[in-house]
Amino acid sequence: MNINNVCLAFFMLSLLGMVVFTILCLVSLFRKDFIKSIMKFFSLLFCSLVFVASIYVLNNGLPDLSYISNKITAFATKEKISSSDVLIKDSDFSLILKDNHPKFYGSTKKAHEIWNEIITNKIIFSDSSFDYSDYTVLNMKGDTNDDTIRRIEIYFQNFANNEKVDINEAETVRDAYLPKDILDKWYKKEDDYLLIPKDNNLSKDEDDENEKNTCHVLSYALTKKGLKAWNNNKHTYASHIYSIIYYYSDKNADYLTISQSLPKWMKSPGQNGYVKEKIEDE
Repeated sequence: MNINNVCLAFFMLSLLGMVVFTILCLVSLFRKDFIKSIMKFFSLLFCSLVFVASIYVLNNGLPDLSYISNKITAFATKEKISSSDVLIKDSDFSLILKDNHPKFYGSTKKAHEIWNEIITNKIIFSDSSFDYSDYTVLNMKGDTNDDTIRRIEIYFQNFANNEKVDINEAETVRDAYLPKDILDKWYKKEDDYLLIPKDNNLSKDEDDENEKNTCHVLSYALTKKGLKAWNNNKHTYASHIYSIIYYYSDKNADYLTISQSLPKWMKSPGQNGYVKEKIEDE
């Protein structure tokens, strides 16, 4: 259970209680006996909530107040602003490459420190209640009660002002989000290949929505040392890391994923209309 969500719930209940209490005080001017009983009940309920909240905080620590502030702001506005209205002036390419940004297996807390001014679903944190939308450029995912980022999705096609990202730029982004120190210590490069669609069934229209992506897959596997360390509980990293860049025939990138698993269809590319082409090391 996320302490921030719990404390946010108590905060909202407290606000509701204050509103009800105010209404009861006004009504008590006319019906004192009945209202006295109701007020006693709500006073007891409020004290119980404070007691439970105090016990929870003692056991789990204080909440992140900036998290609660952002949630309240987002709830109050109830709008998903367009990508051109984002609260900083940088391009989306600069946004996702901000200095000291967390990488794969990085910290969700660190991500909040870097992008906390973004209060809509443009940047989605692993502990966020927002869902993907056409405005999302970065989506980070992780396990419940775990600060570690275990999946990264970057949507180049959603960049503001139709900002295009070519393959080379997408590879720059990929390299910026791969945890080089962890890879060097525990992993070895396992494979590097393209999955190319056999037949796109394309018309001459460049905006044909039926075009299939070409996929550039780069994978890493734990070394014997890394696997032994995992067995001895020295780290919690997965057996594999997969980076996949999806791009169009015009060489502009669609989106990028970095995760612990490979999509099922990619394990049998031939059965799904794709040809696997190995990329040899230079």
